[in-house]
Amino acid sequence: MTPRQGEWSLVGEGARQRIRERILPLARIVSALGLSADTLTVAGFVVSFTAALLCVAGLWLPAGLTVVAGALFDLFDGAVARVRGTVSAFGGFLDSTFDRLGEAAIYVGCVAGALGPGAANMAFPSIAGRSGAEVVAVLAAAALAGSQMVSYTRARAQGIGLEAAVGIAPRPERIGLLTVGLVLQPFVGWALGGALAIIVILTLITVGQRVRHVRRLAGSTG
Repeated sequence: MTPRQGEWSLVGEGARQRIRERILPLARIVSALGLSADTLTVAGFVVSFTAALLCVAGLWLPAGLTVVAGALFDLFDGAVARVRGTVSAFGGFLDSTFDRLGEAAIYVGCVAGALGPGAANMAFPSIAGRSGAEVVAVLAAAALAGSQMVSYTRARAQGIGLEAAVGIAPRPERIGLLTVGLVLQPFVGWALGGALAIIVILTLITVGQRVRHVRRLAGSTG
């Protein structure tokens, strides 16, 4: 069944396909350097973990730029696998696993940074007697939970033989929003909190979209 309008992500599949086609020449160069897709996957996780450590230190701008670097590895690992003809079930599993670990590490880093060194320039509104920095930390934890639920709903659907790759906020969109918040945080004190709040809202919407989608698919196959 084709997903209904409104169930897709912020970036359309057509745009994603054009990006994949344009990076193929670069992927061939990367492959010629002897770098395998799995190597790029692991390297991307290491870069993401480095970004998480920068978040812990409250170094928001360097963290955001490092997240961008990690996203580049994520962009190329699949392309290199296609160029080399080494696309495999394990490669996809490894990629998904390290992608989720890296994203989770960054959110945890945001929690630690907001409650530690990064609290100095937090200008997010206080809520229920909690400081703006504490609210940002809660939002980071909620964004982590929401992002994991987005991944879980798809994985659970696949476990019952269905596909649920729909929704407004899959991982690339979440990482893009998080990057914007991190990069702007030193200049706009509410930027990170605002980005995290948007991620929380969009992940909840995405979970709802996937539940509805799977319900339709299950009904059509029942």
